Amino acid sequence: MNKLVIIHFSPLELYPPIQNLIRELERLGHAKDVVVLTTRLSSNTVFQTFHTSVSIRRLGRYAFGRPAPVRFWNYFRFYATSLLSLLRLAPDRILYVETLSSWPAYIYKKLAPRCEIYIHYHEYTSPQEYRDGMRLTRYFHSLEKRLYPRVRWISHTNALRLSLFAGDHPSLATTHSHVLPNYPPRSWARKREPATGPLRLVYVGSLSLNTMFVEAFSSWVVRQNGSVQWDIYSHNYEADVVAYWQALNSPWIVQRQGTDYDRLPEILCHYDLGVILYKGTTPNYVYNAPNKLFEYLACGLSVWLPTAMIGSLPYCDGNQVAAFDFDQLDKINLQKFFDRRHGNDCMTHYFCEEALAELMQTLFCDDASD
Repeated sequence: MNKLVIIHFSPLELYPPIQNLIRELERLGHAKDVVVLTTRLSSNTVFQTFHTSVSIRRLGRYAFGRPAPVRFWNYFRFYATSLLSLLRLAPDRILYVETLSSWPAYIYKKLAPRCEIYIHYHEYTSPQEYRDGMRLTRYFHSLEKRLYPRVRWISHTNALRLSLFAGDHPSLATTHSHVLPNYPPRSWARKREPATGPLRLVYVGSLSLNTMFVEAFSSWVVRQNGSVQWDIYSHNYEADVVAYWQALNSPWIVQRQGTDYDRLPEILCHYDLGVILYKGTTPNYVYNAPNKLFEYLACGLSVWLPTAMIGSLPYCDGNQVAAFDFDQLDKINLQKFFDRRHGNDCMTHYFCEEALAELMQTLFCDDASD
């Protein structure tokens, strides 16, 4: 079997979809054929290290937020070591994730033209955001655009993001463009634990007052005067969010320590409803159908999300998944969701095994060729 190298600059622990991809490769018996090049978590991380039988090489340390010399050293170390690793491994296929991972693949493709390149983007970045963003990312993007006509696969997490990307790059071959959504594994499938008392709400992930409806939703929770209980699990509480909640001093809003991805199913099934809070401040978030939408669904929860999240609206059925104007939350018929907690759990079909099937077939089918 030919060798596949996956290049993922950011630590795998921060990206559940890449963890799911690696585990699916492992489940299908491809572990010995795959090498992953990534970085180590920062020394002050609260995440546990991701483990798998797939070979993972940590080339440098993730240095986001560190002083510029530290960041530059880690960038240089990662890219130089990644290229040397590619030259030693001589892979027939490279899958890189996001623009920051592209440079070693670009150089190796010039040296080994027969190598197949696969690209996946966790996020959509508009041309304006590339122009206004980090210079290194802008430079790498100017190079990776030269790869686009010669790649075997380019994917985004939903059809709307892929459409935006195709509009930015009209010469892109549509036969190489794919939707690869961020679904959890089938092992996540749960039924909610029965409950009485307050409606149990949960949010998992980072929080920001600027880009999320934290204040609007917190105020609504307080106005319910105990009929709802909102728990938040996060590794990343921004200081202004913590200060806001301290000033609010509500017994119905509970900050909890974030947990590792694999433990989430056992936690989520004890709640009735999962919330998503993005305001849609950039195209990436407007056209977003985030991981947590499908993670909540897999565990039998109802989901509330803002109407500003156009990328998630196709999943709304007004029942299990509902969109609201988060500036007018008092219009919600809360009794409807109290009634639903006693009904049958809606089963979901959004699992990564099915979502990844086309990519796996393209990567490993015997006759894969351009």
